[in-house]
Amino acid sequence: MLVEIINQQRTEKIAKKEWKEFALSVLQALSLEQVETTIVFVGDRKIKALNKEFRNINKPTDVLSFSYQTTETTANNEPIEEKLYAHLASFAGNYLGDVVISTQTAVVYAKKLGLTFNEEIKVLILHGLLHLCGYDHERDNGEMDELEQKLRKQLLGFTTLNIPSDS
Repeated sequence: MLVEIINQQRTEKIAKKEWKEFALSVLQALSLEQVETTIVFVGDRKIKALNKEFRNINKPTDVLSFSYQTTETTANNEPIEEKLYAHLASFAGNYLGDVVISTQTAVVYAKKLGLTFNEEIKVLILHGLLHLCGYDHERDNGEMDELEQKLRKQLLGFTTLNIPSDS
């Protein structure tokens, strides 16, 4: 397994080693021990541009996933020819894809959910990696949510069901 961490933002400190180890534990829990992936930390401006280009949503989001294993299209249904960081993979057949996380949005969500920034980043890494594996919480009748809750409990010790909320 290979996880590459890339930091393209300057607002938050990146716990590169810890988050890499967490991503590796997620991949191991999913029995994906022969894959490579890249996790990129960006600011809201960059993730907003990616969200607009690939989802036609003109606002920042917390996490985006770009699978190398599926045929993806842009918001205009044009095929995505090149993945963002696939050039880092030593064996393209094993390259799972890219997870892009906005640290600025993660700070906001962490506060709202009563989590530390570190916990929220791990939640987003897990969520993004599940998307790279083909799970889609908008279309799979709860399958992704169920697996995500199980892995949160197993790897993080909490689920969203027991996260304090201010709402």
